[in-house]
Amino acid sequence: MNAARVTALNLPGHILEDVFKLSGSRKALIDIMLVHSSWYEIAESLQYSDLVLNFTWGDNRPSRCLETLKIRCNAARAARHLTISGLSTSEARDLLLAALAKTTGLVSLDLQLGDHVLPSKATQELYEDSDGFQAARAFIDSFWSAAQAQLTRSSFLPRLEALRTNDVRLIHYLAPERPLDAVGLLEDVKTHDYEIVASSLLKSTSRILQLRLDLVVDNLETAADILRSIAQTFPTTRTLVIVFRLPSARGLEFINQICPILALLSCLEVLSLALMPNPILPSCDYEAKTKELAQLIVNSNPLLTRVDVRWHGWTVFNGALSRKSIAYSDLLRQPTRWSYSDTRPKSPFHYHTVFDPLA
Repeated sequence: MNAARVTALNLPGHILEDVFKLSGSRKALIDIMLVHSSWYEIAESLQYSDLVLNFTWGDNRPSRCLETLKIRCNAARAARHLTISGLSTSEARDLLLAALAKTTGLVSLDLQLGDHVLPSKATQELYEDSDGFQAARAFIDSFWSAAQAQLTRSSFLPRLEALRTNDVRLIHYLAPERPLDAVGLLEDVKTHDYEIVASSLLKSTSRILQLRLDLVVDNLETAADILRSIAQTFPTTRTLVIVFRLPSARGLEFINQICPILALLSCLEVLSLALMPNPILPSCDYEAKTKELAQLIVNSNPLLTRVDVRWHGWTVFNGALSRKSIAYSDLLRQPTRWSYSDTRPKSPFHYHTVFDPLA
């Protein structure tokens, strides 16, 4: 009896996928796609499963990639994680919306609108006459005029689990009827906007596990009330990153006041808490004092494995803070950090420049 001859061309798809992951770059995947028709869709799925597109680079590769998602069903079906930044033209906007309509399996979306970081709402009056601010705001408003009808359809991104954005409206439209459990909002929002976010997240079909908010508050009492609301509304939260922006600097005695509130978050594993402007402390070792207050938080939340306070952070082992603090660039309050993205499994090609095989 003759055994079937096994060659590289007829290996099972899951084995070929594991082999192709070792290729090391997106460009190598393109070469693999051209070897044989049976390899094309497997390599293409790897190419488009985990994408980071930056429209501020000044080239057309991000647009070409979105065009592929729009016209290639296999590529669109494969997309699971998509990060978009620097989106600032109507052409790119329309292309993105058309591509997203096809990516029904997308699990996470990190979408930063505009090619400028808008100033916080607390200081917008200082910048609202600048050309950059006006252009960014005009683009964002045009985005919503074009996108609103599409975003409200239940068939749009039905499997979305994680969302990070710099516009509260995206959460308002995408949270309901989707299994959203990780949310990051980089826009500075006031109490009214927080209420919109909270009411929208309650319409998610999943429980919130990760939450990041930057909130403009009038006083520490309001900050404490919002924390209490989070603890009562989203008690399953495991990761909480929150920045409170106050009219003026206050002391860190706030930590003592909120420990009983944080204790209500019985599932909390990771906490990042910051007050802006920087709190005033008497002349002393600032890091040592901050660490002392961080330990108070850990004492109230025994499940914590990490705590960041202001510009310092520590991992937690058996209820005690580590001796070495977390690197400044790795603090969760940094706008470049997203705990969901930091902890999820990533494609081997996540950090590689996007190449489009159809270009």
